[in-house]
Amino acid sequence: MLEVAENTDQILGELRSRGLAARTLVIFNGDHGGAPEHGSPNGPLRGGKGSMWEGGMHVPTIAWWPGRILAGTRADPISTMMDILPTSARLAGATLPAWRRMDGVDIGPVLRGGTVASA
Repeated sequence: MLEVAENTDQILGELRSRGLAARTLVIFNGDHGGAPEHGSPNGPLRGGKGSMWEGGMHVPTIAWWPGRILAGTRADPISTMMDILPTSARLAGATLPAWRRMDGVDIGPVLRGGTVASA
């Protein structure tokens, strides 16, 4: 875990030193729940990595965007990696094809402490 923290700090430091921090959204997302058979506690959630129970799917996400996301902001709405495409597209000013239904929703308001309508 220390290596993850050090590498993340190096990336964020580089963004700051290049003057890109204020216009760069960084999203750090976990990969499934831990494997209980290898000592990962997922409590109070049931299940773990490889299961369809909440303990296998419920993972933390950390978003960093100085000046846009206030430090200490906590958002409880459930989101998914499918929400990253519509969120990133809107933030970049892109228009998603009207003929294609997107499975995700723009969670930009959630990142800033608000709410968003479900798809």
